[in-house]
Amino acid sequence: MGITARVYLPYGQEWYGYFMCRLAERPANLTFFLRAVATRG
Repeated sequence: MGITARVYLPYGQEWYGYFMCRLAERPANLTFFLRAVATRG
């Protein structure tokens, strides 16, 4: 399709804290994340 996409993935020992800060920063991110987990599979 010719679409360029980037995936940002935090890693290392501090990934969980960083991830939680990003979710708390913008409540819509939490909804997006939960929807992605619920529809997986």
